[in-house]
Amino acid sequence: MALIALQCAFPLDLGRSRVFGSLALGIATLTASVMQPASATPLFIVWLVVAIGAAFFRPASQESLRWLRAGVIAIFLFNVLLVRRSLFLEAGVSWHLFHGLIALWLLGLWWVLVASEERVSPLP
Repeated sequence: MALIALQCAFPLDLGRSRVFGSLALGIATLTASVMQPASATPLFIVWLVVAIGAAFFRPASQESLRWLRAGVIAIFLFNVLLVRRSLFLEAGVSWHLFHGLIALWLLGLWWVLVASEERVSPLP
């Protein structure tokens, strides 16, 4: 999630320092999660909130597009907090709904990172 958040924050910037910095931050997050397993979920949620904010602040031609991007990324936050291991859903229903929302989120993530960027400022 750290790398996705960084890609939302710095779109289409493939400079060497940005790549190495992003990888170092991703590895640091992974190391912290492995060394302290209890920190894995909070770190994931923190990076997810960063991704939501970064998606909102990406350049957009309309304000509604900013909110839509943030909402698409927020699907995963909703999924992790309310669907995964839900007390209100049976285990099988929760499992299938969780993975269905992941699939929907991945499609939305593609739209946020690629398709919506093309509409705002096409590459030459």
